[in-house]
Amino acid sequence: MARTHLSKPVLFLLYIPIGLFFIFLHNGCSTPASKPIFTSKIQLDTYLDTLYISRNIFDSVGSKGIKRIVLKFQLVNNNFTLNGWVSPSQFKGKFNPNPNLTFQIGNPDKSQPIVSGLNFGDQILHESQITSIKNYLNTTKDPFVIFIPEIQNQEVMYNIWTGALKPTFKKNLTLIPLGNTGLQTNPSPPKNYSEN
Repeated sequence: MARTHLSKPVLFLLYIPIGLFFIFLHNGCSTPASKPIFTSKIQLDTYLDTLYISRNIFDSVGSKGIKRIVLKFQLVNNNFTLNGWVSPSQFKGKFNPNPNLTFQIGNPDKSQPIVSGLNFGDQILHESQITSIKNYLNTTKDPFVIFIPEIQNQEVMYNIWTGALKPTFKKNLTLIPLGNTGLQTNPSPPKNYSEN
């Protein structure tokens, strides 16, 4: 019996469903698509934290000739803290690459929740505030400067106190002897434009 030879166009049409079958089989048996490298999400703490720094470190920046300290937020282990840079003398020159002040994280302040819409702008301490804090420390002899958070009109700022103990998780803040300087950081853009 004579063999029937299929033409090339017919063979090509036969190969199409076979190829589609193998593609389907491969997709059906393949492993799930690779996940993105960065899959973890930052889980911020629920509340703003009380921050503190030792008096010795705060005193080390000096006050004579310092016009202001610029404080910037830093996220550390899902908590916000502050780093401080002393402004160049007479506002000339460059800031140091490394901060002059690094605040430590203390107790969370459960009256100040982190909610959508908060502004985490730079915080400013003016020359007169720096001098007032140091004068207050000389009076109280407290070893720590303590920043207690407050939210006003969606702006995060800090009330400045002094304390005899660290406001750490092992101590209730209400049980720590505190001295109120009556001062507050100035968010930038500022809540006021006064240098005082």
